[in-house]
Amino acid sequence: RRGREHARRHVRSHICVCKRPAPGSPRVAEDTRTLEPRRARYPIASTYPMKKDAQPSRTNTRLINDAECSNTSTPILLALGILSIPHKGATRAYIRDSMTAANPPGEERVVHRFVIAGQGADFLGLNREGKAHGDLLVLDKMSEGSESLSEKSLRWFMYAARSIPCARYVAKADPDTYIVWPKMRMQLGRMTSGHLSPRLYFGVHCDWTWMLPQVPQACGCCGFTVSHAWQLRTRKNAAWGSCDFANRSNAEHPKWSQQHGSPIDGPFPYAAGLFYGVSAPVVKWLATSPFFANALRSLRRSVWSARMRYTEELVFGWVMRQVPELTTVVLGQGDGDAFDNFDAAGGVQRAFRQASECYLRYGLTASNFTTGSFSKWGACCPEWLTPRQVLTHHVLDKAQWQRASAMAKRWAKLPADPCLTVPLRRVAGPARSRRDQPR
Repeated sequence: RRGREHARRHVRSHICVCKRPAPGSPRVAEDTRTLEPRRARYPIASTYPMKKDAQPSRTNTRLINDAECSNTSTPILLALGILSIPHKGATRAYIRDSMTAANPPGEERVVHRFVIAGQGADFLGLNREGKAHGDLLVLDKMSEGSESLSEKSLRWFMYAARSIPCARYVAKADPDTYIVWPKMRMQLGRMTSGHLSPRLYFGVHCDWTWMLPQVPQACGCCGFTVSHAWQLRTRKNAAWGSCDFANRSNAEHPKWSQQHGSPIDGPFPYAAGLFYGVSAPVVKWLATSPFFANALRSLRRSVWSARMRYTEELVFGWVMRQVPELTTVVLGQGDGDAFDNFDAAGGVQRAFRQASECYLRYGLTASNFTTGSFSKWGACCPEWLTPRQVLTHHVLDKAQWQRASAMAKRWAKLPADPCLTVPLRRVAGPARSRRDQPR
């Protein structure tokens, strides 16, 4: 009887706490920072507000199979995570305005999230912005900073795997990366219909490197090709140093001499950090991979060096190295083709030479590719965008973003000529070809 009385009092007190507020009383905003998947070993993320396609609810933590995804009334082509920081609300505003070009009527959707570290952030301001737009993804128990970039990127892909599982592709972009959406949608469609492996890893530029798994740290970086990576493997002047332990000192790493004879992983490709993505089968692999989960835990515990925690594209490339039957694809033939910096010195001439016959067919010269403005570097560096580019980098403010958008709209009026479309280039895949072998 005493137990029943205690239970009744507990129920009454619980009801009193949770009852609806009286009419006219001030409403208390729900603290969505605590809404995390129960099965996750570490906090994943929260969104403002909790939209159906973004809510990390317990029912959404399971992986949805392909049959269920095909029944979605509004298919998702791409889930894009744009890395941001809390006080850059003005930057998010002009990026958000340009996202309407990503979703033409009647086509598969592109959904985006601005990925922000939540620790120490102004949650009241972010909550107001999130309720107005519904596209903020705030990562719990994580501080902003260059040493958090690798963790931030990996947690975005983990979140997309659990909360936006029906996306055909998931990608990450920098906030100063302007995407030419008609071109990007075309390239994603070609990857879908092409004779490629279902497990795809793609970007607009690719380098090759090695990894010392037991440190963990890169070495012998960064080769333009597989052959170049093999040449850099034992060079002292290679980025991250030589992979030859006999030529390394304890000053570089406290236990460097003890690593002699330990395995070296590579070479493997990694896509440049301004934009890279993967297909849905890779996202599903990430969500269940012990290697991926361990990499995240290691980043959170600062097991990795500060430099590795900053170099997010290299860390993600090493994770991709573990994916079985993976094909790595690069858009275009190099810098200036599918992408370049918006203010790259001399880049406009190089880009014109890559497809000069095609451009001359439409009466275009290199001077037609410039916006008429110069970057902060002065007359050396005009702003430019070509009809073949899928994206451009270093678009740093609203005025530049608008000028890049105006150039993209101008090129969208050109005919759908194959010469104005950059090729898909396979750089690595399940079946190792002769060019993938060391030379």
